[in-house]
Amino acid sequence: MKELIAVNPSRLSWCLKDFGLGKSELVRSLDISEKTLDKVFLGQKALTFNQLRKLGKLFGRGVLFFVDQNPITEDFIHTPQFRTLKNTKTVIVPEIRKLIENAEWHREVFLSILSESGNLTNLIRPLPNYQGHLPTEAGKMAREWLGLKAPQNIQNFRTALEEHGVLVFYAQGYQGSWHWDAESSILGFSLYYDQLPIIVIRNDQAKTQQAFTLMHELGHLILHRMSSIDSSENFLSPEQREAEANQFAGHLLVPDDMIDLVDYQKRPQHPSEFETWLKPIRENCGVSTDVALIRLIGAGRLTPDEYFKFNNWRKETLKPKSNYYGKRNRYKEPINIFGERYVRTILEALSENQITLTKACSYLDNIKLKALHELKSYYVGF
Repeated sequence: MKELIAVNPSRLSWCLKDFGLGKSELVRSLDISEKTLDKVFLGQKALTFNQLRKLGKLFGRGVLFFVDQNPITEDFIHTPQFRTLKNTKTVIVPEIRKLIENAEWHREVFLSILSESGNLTNLIRPLPNYQGHLPTEAGKMAREWLGLKAPQNIQNFRTALEEHGVLVFYAQGYQGSWHWDAESSILGFSLYYDQLPIIVIRNDQAKTQQAFTLMHELGHLILHRMSSIDSSENFLSPEQREAEANQFAGHLLVPDDMIDLVDYQKRPQHPSEFETWLKPIRENCGVSTDVALIRLIGAGRLTPDEYFKFNNWRKETLKPKSNYYGKRNRYKEPINIFGERYVRTILEALSENQITLTKACSYLDNIKLKALHELKSYYVGF
């Protein structure tokens, strides 16, 4: 007979309230009866270890969290960054909550390793302070700060941010600890810290959409010095902070001299030809047709009506989104999720015997030893 385990009812109740779930979700998730659940909330031994692991997975907690008899508080469990996001209008579903906490944990890992290796001051740079500047001016200044030169793409943007002290994590479409539901309207979030802020975006967006989401979140970090979570609706919102982040991103991605690349004498009459017409901006700046159009409108070269015509045409011709995410190379997934700088830092710490193989695997999305050795072989010098 399997040994049964008792959990701390107050901690379980806190998790239900924190995630906005009811007891019926526990019955389904743990595959138990309501009678058994009643015993759980009475503090009786009622769950098997496997059921306790399911409980931990549901709330993104370790099994020890639920058997610990000590009380918990909001301040102890959630960081100020997390609480800032909870106070926004956006509903944060359990999956996104887990991603936020996951990102915060990996930041702590990265900081700890940098501190122990003595590279803290070399790899962490403060965000610039552009308070008092218009968002359009701040966008131009940030482009100069990052050292961006045409042509650009999403990988260049990510690398530039990482080199200037911003952690960029990518959530994935496939199942796992970094899973992001394809049906979610949330495109990204940012966590503000004085050192090493975090931006997390979805990897299932188009590359050009990723670029705008990335810089929109950077706008919140630089202009507003606060954490933010953004859905697709925010990118069209007239609300001041969102409009400022959009203006910042637009001028960072598309500088004024790129506007002159477009031949206005050849402006097409039908929106189906806009993508070809705006190809010079799209390819040099790594942006979508939407961003190019919005920048042209802001520069007084086009009217908003022309953008709406393009948007309506695209909705009519848009093909259903594919759920295929390509072939998985498990050893490369940590690079996709955490970025080159984070992965190299973990591998360097391993090679210097600063961390164990087990810890290296856990820090790199819990990859197996075989995948870790393949990842090491992937990099020259390891």
